[in-house]
Amino acid sequence: MKLFQIYDGFSIEKLQNRISKSLVILSFIVSYFANTYIVKAQPSCEIKNRQIKPGETLVYEVFYHWGLIWMNAGLSTFEMKRDKLGGKDCFHIIGEGATYKNYDVFYRVRDRFDSWIDTVSFKPYRYIRNTYEGGTKVYNDTYFNYKKNEATCFKIDKKVKVEKDTVKILPCTFDVLTMIYYARTIDYSHCMKGEKIPITLYLDGEIHDSLFIRYLGKEKIKTALGEKQCILFSPLLIKGTIFSGGEGMKVWVTDDDKKIPLLIKTPIVIGEVQVKIKTIKD
Repeated sequence: MKLFQIYDGFSIEKLQNRISKSLVILSFIVSYFANTYIVKAQPSCEIKNRQIKPGETLVYEVFYHWGLIWMNAGLSTFEMKRDKLGGKDCFHIIGEGATYKNYDVFYRVRDRFDSWIDTVSFKPYRYIRNTYEGGTKVYNDTYFNYKKNEATCFKIDKKVKVEKDTVKILPCTFDVLTMIYYARTIDYSHCMKGEKIPITLYLDGEIHDSLFIRYLGKEKIKTALGEKQCILFSPLLIKGTIFSGGEGMKVWVTDDDKKIPLLIKTPIVIGEVQVKIKTIKD
């Protein structure tokens, strides 16, 4: 029998690999999607943002949990600041995720996502994915053109080969980072328990128009920052190598105007991954 074997065909090494692959996915809540995507969370994209301001920084720790086993595997941060793009004022959102050095021996992750967004509508102007995961590098630079309803992505391989891909987009178009901040502006106060908020997703050249977020009500949870009243919801996941699909992931956000994500839990092949808030600076 192979050393550290859990059961036939599944070893600790494979488990660690799958856990590590999920670090960036979960630390960015929905960033298991490999490219930019389209979200239609409500008929209009108009938002009322009164609380999310430049200067906010959110820090999360990522844990693997299985029975009595707790493994602290990585760290993620979100930051918003003021910037300019093409001479126009905008917000610049930066999301970073990395495994701890003592975990790099299993699977090294060093990821960065950047979005430049409109200060009022939160629509993205530009989105960059610059990731390193287990030896695989990805660099995608996407520009959004709302007059033509197009998103143009430049995929750069080792900074030499450039592939250009243009797709049609819907009026409500968001990238990975922008969607997180946009979702924080949605008014959930009129939602009934069990109600679905539909989303339309572009992923790897395909449109997924039957996805949704299900509102599950409110509850109090204990966090590193104390006990907090939260809104609880569950997004419908696309079946993949790590996730089994369905509504297994649960997300807790603060029940206030900021709607800061505090806790995320999702089952994987064995055990679950948890993303927990560490610090908030605003």
